[in-house]
Amino acid sequence: MPLDNADTLLASVRALRPDVLIDIRMPPTDTDEGLRAAREELTPREREILALMAEGRSNQGICKALWLSPKTVETHIRGAFMKLGIAAAPEDNRRVLAVLAYLER
Repeated sequence: MPLDNADTLLASVRALRPDVLIDIRMPPTDTDEGLRAAREELTPREREILALMAEGRSNQGICKALWLSPKTVETHIRGAFMKLGIAAAPEDNRRVLAVLAYLER
């Protein structure tokens, strides 16, 4: 049985392990509802960092403003990208996309 989509995979797992509760739903971040749900998952620190990004701050500027290490800032930014569903792509600037998503709140 080829596993060509998530529904097939889910049905296969349920058939093999009916005792296991599986929820593979994720809010679709390409819709208004999904983006709203993703923004709600951001931590207060991720929101604070996105606000500073919206002001045009660099990672180094964010570090100085919040007294954080560069690695910590990078971790929060990466978390925000993941929660907002912003994947790395050569044709996109993820910082700009994240700020736009943040500002649409």
